[in-house]
Amino acid sequence: MSAALALEENLQIAYLGPVGTWTHQAAVEKFGHSVGFLPQKSLAEVFNEVTHGAADYGVVPIENSTEGAARDIYRLFAAHPLHICAEINQPAHISILGQRDIKNAERIYGHPAMIAAIGGWLTTQKPLESIECSSTSAAGEHARDDAKAVAVGNPLIAELYGLQELASEIEDEPATARFSVVGRRNCPPTEDDLTILTIDGKEMGNNLMEALEIFRDADIEVLRIDGHDEGSFSETSGRSVIRVETRGHAEVAPLSDAIDALRVQGKIVTVLGSFPRLSQLI
Repeated sequence: MSAALALEENLQIAYLGPVGTWTHQAAVEKFGHSVGFLPQKSLAEVFNEVTHGAADYGVVPIENSTEGAARDIYRLFAAHPLHICAEINQPAHISILGQRDIKNAERIYGHPAMIAAIGGWLTTQKPLESIECSSTSAAGEHARDDAKAVAVGNPLIAELYGLQELASEIEDEPATARFSVVGRRNCPPTEDDLTILTIDGKEMGNNLMEALEIFRDADIEVLRIDGHDEGSFSETSGRSVIRVETRGHAEVAPLSDAIDALRVQGKIVTVLGSFPRLSQLI
């Protein structure tokens, strides 16, 4: 990805839209403003755009309940020849955006989830008429066009619609959103990589225990692991799928040997991507 950013012109980045989502903000944070951004209506459309070459990379939420479930993304990996080549972690800070001081506001626009996330802050303010919108972008448009309105959003919305941040970091509970950058190329090994893979095997308990035993015997550090019953990712009756995040690169021992050992056991191992740890990324 570093080579592509340095050498390619007119990079196109697909992301889960609409404009102004957390995913859009993550894409801007990663790629800057000198590339083209292509908002998509669904995760499937992001994967299709990258697979067919209309976009060079895609940015998708891995852990963000308002923009898409990880489970759906892993199904898409099974259907597309794409790889995770980077990740983005960013605080999900919420701001109040408007044209003037908030004391002049009479209405507040926002997506229902965003309004709910600032309930504590709202109790400290003068009463405002809450108006729900289908998206954060729509809320920004209302605040741009109505001098007595403010919007609940993120800093990118302020930039897109020429608004001021009147209050920031007002969410009731701190949260971090996690995103993946997907592309058509595999990342080569570095000295410090992460790998995300799924293991399709038999009953959940055996599948999980057998996988953990192989990783333990190979002295591989497992960072995260979770399991899903049949039907979550696999349509094969009587099977389960677990997702594993681990240190190491899938093409380099000992992780490559562990993957071979899992396959010898009859498990279906799908490597979603091996990529440099976040601290290594540009």
